[in-house]
Amino acid sequence: MSNIWTAFLRIYAAPGRRIDHGEAESLAATFSANDGDEWRNHDGSYWVPVHFRVAEDGRYADIQYGDGKGLGLEHFLQDCYDGSRYSALWGRHYDDGSDEDLIYRRDIDDERRFCRYGFDEVRVTTTNGDRPPAGPPGHWRQIGDSTWAVAITGSYRAGNDRSDMEIGPCVTMSAAPSPPGPSDLITPTTPCFHGNRPTAVEPGWLRPLIDGHSKVTGLECHWRGRIVHRATHEDTEGAGIEWCHRNADDWDNLLDPAFLEFTENTALELGDDVYLRDRQDWANSNRSRRYGWPTT
Repeated sequence: MSNIWTAFLRIYAAPGRRIDHGEAESLAATFSANDGDEWRNHDGSYWVPVHFRVAEDGRYADIQYGDGKGLGLEHFLQDCYDGSRYSALWGRHYDDGSDEDLIYRRDIDDERRFCRYGFDEVRVTTTNGDRPPAGPPGHWRQIGDSTWAVAITGSYRAGNDRSDMEIGPCVTMSAAPSPPGPSDLITPTTPCFHGNRPTAVEPGWLRPLIDGHSKVTGLECHWRGRIVHRATHEDTEGAGIEWCHRNADDWDNLLDPAFLEFTENTALELGDDVYLRDRQDWANSNRSRRYGWPTT
């Protein structure tokens, strides 16, 4: 199997319009398979559950699907995106051959770049209950026998894989995602069954903890009360005990500067140095050359 990609779209209604539940469901159906389709012929979701939701005020609809094999986005752009009903189309994209999501705005220039996500609290469980071996010592607070927490302005780049190997390659609107197991992570869309280590973690002192410090048995990053990243030791089949990651990032903790400007949330922007390093990393990456988009 290849091209198991997870796509997250946010479609904004044109000024003066609202997207209701029925319209969002119809949009999501554009990206799903029909009952009886074979994956080689369908234009729908590939190995990823279809999920949609609507903003309370109807300003936008969010859609998740697997875009590795289908042509749903192209059909949407051809059949629905005429400028009268929708005003903007943002996308986040996870490629199963990479470790980091990309973000783009399809209705403007489709220029892709790394996604950066934020968190405002870290919780660490240590082997013997001692204070975590890194970080600001005066700010850790103990919240359990072996668990410590610290409020922080943090961020990372991460890959948000929502593939579901039990759901099959030709996913319909009615296909329910598999129930999460004890090690899987609930997300705002469908469970995260597979994860990878965040990269370019800020602040830097957190990196050895996220990477699996010998004195750490579990770690969580939170954003406004919900878990956006979790790392813990797991007994994996054939490989023994490993330090495993799960990601639950979404539009709410996305700190891309262009998206924050579009949504008028610039107060959440990080320092220029963080975004500069992201741009430099993108310019030097194979993915920037693969997609052929500007790197400056």
